[in-house]
Amino acid sequence: MPPAYAIIMFMEDIKMIKTTELAYSYAGFFLGAGYLSGQELWQFFGVYGKNGIFGIVLAIVSLALLGILLFAVTRSAGTEEFDRAVIRFYSPMALRTFALLEMFFTFAVFVVMSAGGGALFEQVLGVHHAIGSALFCVAVAAVSLKGLRGLLKALSLLVPVLTTTTLLIAILALIRNNGAHIILAPAPVTNPLVGNWVISAITYISYNFFGAVCVCVPMAKHLTAKTAKVGPALGCAILGIIAAAVFSSMAMNPSSTDTQLPMLAIAQNIDPRLGYLSAVPLLFGMFGTSLSAIVAVLSYGESRIPSLHSRRTQVTAALAIIAWSGSLFGFDKLISVLYPICGYVGIIVIVLLIERRIYQLRHRENQL
Repeated sequence: MPPAYAIIMFMEDIKMIKTTELAYSYAGFFLGAGYLSGQELWQFFGVYGKNGIFGIVLAIVSLALLGILLFAVTRSAGTEEFDRAVIRFYSPMALRTFALLEMFFTFAVFVVMSAGGGALFEQVLGVHHAIGSALFCVAVAAVSLKGLRGLLKALSLLVPVLTTTTLLIAILALIRNNGAHIILAPAPVTNPLVGNWVISAITYISYNFFGAVCVCVPMAKHLTAKTAKVGPALGCAILGIIAAAVFSSMAMNPSSTDTQLPMLAIAQNIDPRLGYLSAVPLLFGMFGTSLSAIVAVLSYGESRIPSLHSRRTQVTAALAIIAWSGSLFGFDKLISVLYPICGYVGIIVIVLLIERRIYQLRHRENQL
């Protein structure tokens, strides 16, 4: 997951969003460290060999269609609250449950990124992952207390750097492995939560979309009808290009999939200096995602329990300790467990959204 939650903080400063801006932002919602490092794509698609290609195509097309659907629903409903956009009927319990699940997943992203930061320190500098993760959590917690709006905005701009770095590594891997056979043989599937490529693709779609809902909804009022349709489609085309680059790189270097961060391992094998170069934007990408996530959780908590504001330091420290503890399970293991669980919850969100759109079309809710 990328530093997408930061975008919410800047919505009030935006008049209308251009199609290209929405396209890159929408792609950025899904270009997290797991995606760009190759770990997500390997676990959810690469292990299924050639069927994994069908899975990633299904996922990318579905994310484009769901983005178009979400913007259409939100524009018709005329709301900026992510829970009210998805759930048509008014039920305090349902709305509260949905919001809490969103916050749980947001915090889970911080936990996963903390593990990724520890894995990166270990893979690049040889520092034990527990120490690296601890340093990462302390840094995120410290900066979150400053509330540096400008820093969040700057970190959100790292997505182009992450994308460019990934494509560069893939191109260099292709040049170095000139004539090498691309291996797309299935690998043992050890995750019981995603038993085949179809379930894996559906899970991938739902957890990614689930995490993007609270970011996309506030953007809807800043979009024209055309932008709301073309933007997600173009954004997912960008995702497809990057997925192809990552897939081909790992297929030509199958041993890289045994590491926590496959694309980083590929870069290191090409040239150690390229490994260091690719590690920097990847680390900042993880940092930005984590910072945005913890700020979102703190903001939501303080909006519901105002007394937490006076205890922000203690609460932030507690969240950092919890995130560090969870990170000790390992980057790859957390992705294999937390993301599928959130994916199954996300399926409910997709069903509710489709129901909301059907209701709108039948009852002709007012368009914005």
